Order: sequence, then structure tokens, then C-alpha cells
Amino acid sequence: KIAIKQLQTLLVFLGESISVDGDFGSMTTKAVKRFQEKNSLIVDGMIGEQSWIKLYSLAKEYAQNIDSQSTTIEDISIGSEESALILWLSAILYMIDNKTEVSSSFGKELESSILEFQAQQGCEENGSVDLEVWDKIFQSVRVEIESIYSMLLTNEYIDEKAIENGLAPASIKAVIKVESSGRGFYLNKRATILFEGHKFWGQLISKGFNPEEFQ
Repeated sequence: KIAIKQLQTLLVFLGESISVDGDFGSMTTKAVKRFQEKNSLIVDGMIGEQSWIKLYSLAKEYAQNIDSQSTTIEDISIGSEESALILWLSAILYMIDNKTEVSSSFGKELESSILEFQAQQGCEENGSVDLEVWDKIFQSVRVEIESIYSMLLTNEYIDEKAIENGLAPASIKAVIKVESSGRGFYLNKRATILFEGHKFWGQLISKGFNPEEFQ
């Protein structure tokens, strides 16, 4: 369900108007197919590795280029009726905090999320999203998207980090394949590390413990 919400918020961020409810229903399937067709992917309504990478690649590019000056936005607060903008805003906040309820109406729950965000960012805590708050939101979602994109370990990212660290890309890919079954991170952002029981067994013995007592 968390992964589905992640997918839905990315689609909303990129311009779709769908519910973010964790239900991979017909509306989400149609949005996925539109996205796949538009980006020359296999149009099957399923989100595999290539679709995830493309979603985050486009979201990363989009996030890098939005700010209050280049994007058509306006100040909004509780009671505002700009439903499309409110849906977009709440989806972005969900991408940042993983808890904001995504909705096209600006009610008390969304105001509470904004107040919490303003407190964290050192902004005036008034529940209103003005240009300053918009820019803080754009900056925060940019950081979040780039953080997740880096965990996808795309070929481009591996090549970039290989050059930075004087390593061969093939060596990095070999470690990823052997040590983490091709996935560098868990969903909670912890690095995937292969646990080797025989090594642990030997280290217990070297420290004076009898491993059999702990089986």
C-alpha cells in the first residue's frame, strides 16, 4: 500500500489527477498506462523497475526546475477552492512527510500538515502557503526525490559515482548483484547487506563464545 501511494503521488506530481489512497484501481491503472505510452515503455499498467526509474527520473528533472517564479502558483490557505493546486500541494507534502492526507480540498488536516512544515522550516506558522512556503516545499521535495532516485542505482548514477571514486562501474555492479541481489536499499532506505552466517559463527568463536549455546 505504501508503494502504491508513492506511485500515485509521483503521478499527481507529474500532472495526473487521481486519488492517492493506496488502491491500485482502474484510475491508477489508466494513469500508469498513459505514463508508459507517453514515455515509450511497455504499456501493461504494471510498475516494474524501468517504470519506477522513469518516474523518478522525470520527477527529479521536474523538481530541479520548479520554483515560485517559474511555476504558475498562488497563495492558498484553508477554504481555498483551487482543487487541482491543492491536490498537487498535498501530494508533494505526502512525498516529504509520508503522512499528509492527499486531497483536493483545503481543510483542517492539510492546514495541520502545513503548520508542522512551517515550524520545521522556521517560517511564520499561519497555515497559509505563500511564495516563501512554496519555495521551501519545492526545495524539500527536491531533496527527497533526489535521495530516493539515488537508491534506485541506475546505470547513470553508478557511472557518476564510479568516476567520483575512481572505481570501475562493472566492479560496483558486481558488488550490488552479489551482496544485495541487485537492490541496494530496502524501502526504509537502509542499505541491503548480505549476512554471512559462517563469518558470524567464526567471529563469535574468536571472541570466546560458543555459538551452539545461542542456536
